[in-house]
Amino acid sequence: MVTRHSLQWLRVGAICAAVVVLSAGYVLVVNAVLPHSNLTITVGWSESQFNATWVEANTSGAAGYLVRSNESISVNANGTVQPGGIVTAQNFKLPAWNLTNYPYLTVTVRSSSTYLAVRIMVWTGSMSPHDVVLSTFNDRSWHPIYVDLTGMLGYTGSLQPYLIELGWFVVQQPVGPNPSVQFEDLALVSLRG
Repeated sequence: MVTRHSLQWLRVGAICAAVVVLSAGYVLVVNAVLPHSNLTITVGWSESQFNATWVEANTSGAAGYLVRSNESISVNANGTVQPGGIVTAQNFKLPAWNLTNYPYLTVTVRSSSTYLAVRIMVWTGSMSPHDVVLSTFNDRSWHPIYVDLTGMLGYTGSLQPYLIELGWFVVQQPVGPNPSVQFEDLALVSLRG
């Protein structure tokens, strides 16, 4: 005889089976759709040398300065920067970007404080800034960033950027003395997989 109690257990069993089947289906779909082991990255443009074309720009009285090497640029400030203070490196001398073939901006970043927000802006005109990265990290390790510029900027084809800014701002205190963010491997790439 079927009792009310046995029907409840039957329902619980059906729900558990549905959860298992949906979970397995989700994993199968993700593995079929997302690229993974065969991912190929092709570089279309890269800032292989952070040279004299980068200049510092600061707000809120921050005394910023840049440290350049062939492989990275460090955007730094002397002393204490108040919350909301922004320090950036700007580059106005950029080649045209082919966003059809190379739609992703990649960069690797490391911050001196968990209270600094990494900020990357692409200006498509003198009055058209676009925040493409605005992120904090919970450690001081290197973090790779990939941004789909066609989605962020709404452009396809060729784009002549007005300027790009690599920088940071203080989210809250304490960030410690002489805060900085390092940027490496800035490039436009395609991802195939």
